[in-house]
Amino acid sequence: MPAGGHFICAYPAVSGYLSNCEWNTIAQRTEIADGAQLTSLSLILRKGTIVQIVADDPSGLVKPPPGFVGKVSGHYFFPSVKNVEGYFSSARFTGDTGGQHTYSVTIPKNVTVELFFDSDVSVADSAGSRVATRVPSGVAVKGGSDTVTVNVSLK
Repeated sequence: MPAGGHFICAYPAVSGYLSNCEWNTIAQRTEIADGAQLTSLSLILRKGTIVQIVADDPSGLVKPPPGFVGKVSGHYFFPSVKNVEGYFSSARFTGDTGGQHTYSVTIPKNVTVELFFDSDVSVADSAGSRVATRVPSGVAVKGGSDTVTVNVSLK
């Protein structure tokens, strides 16, 4: 590595942990001297809360499948989370079972986030009430437990 200040980030290989460079207002900067070899560096990945978003889509409105990479044709649904400081993180597609699409994103255990749905279909919460799309939804999710599941339906 060239001499100077570097931000060294580690990203977890499994869900439930946070990168040392995510959700922090200040990432740790490591100074490396000219010609020095970095032989030991300790990075801590904190355990977080997995927010699992399960979208019921019995009519198959979201096509192609949510894991599709490329140009989307048909309807779309991209869930994410945002905190009051403005940190934004997209949920990853994690599975498709019949008429359900599952997404997940890990948040710190000590924060509350608001769900954000970028979609051209109507989204309803588990009580059947319409949820705002393309703007912050008003649906809050609090970290703390290992997993929080949010159920929505696409119409």
